[in-house]
Amino acid sequence: KIPENLVIYGYIFTVANKIQASGDKVMEGLTMRQQFLLISLSLFEDYAPTLQELAEVFGSSYQNVKRMATQLEDKNFLEIRKDPIDRRKIRIILNRKQFDELQGNFSNVTSDFMNRLYAGISADDLQTIAKSLVKINQNLDEMGQN
Repeated sequence: KIPENLVIYGYIFTVANKIQASGDKVMEGLTMRQQFLLISLSLFEDYAPTLQELAEVFGSSYQNVKRMATQLEDKNFLEIRKDPIDRRKIRIILNRKQFDELQGNFSNVTSDFMNRLYAGISADDLQTIAKSLVKINQNLDEMGQN
């Protein structure tokens, strides 16, 4: 019998890959990761985060986020600019109009995807999953600091 912690570990990878593959099929012109990057950027509201700040919130490397941001800039979803005060920093500016239009166009698609993804899972179970994933994420953050 495989220990439960190893089964969960394997499922995390499998489920993440399946979510991404399924989501990429329903998102026309954007990948799920690109959409999630835009959502992460929108959380900063009127503040234009540095590329490093956005990478930390997104949970990926500076290089991966820069590559994705460049692709999204080509699609006019954001702008990549040098910080006017500290030229070493790169700021990411969300094109709010384009983002809001995207959200409007895909709100039904996204809602349907989420409903199908979580079908048959009770609110209590979703809350347990959320708490567990938050704790795993905190553990990973602590591991990264050591």
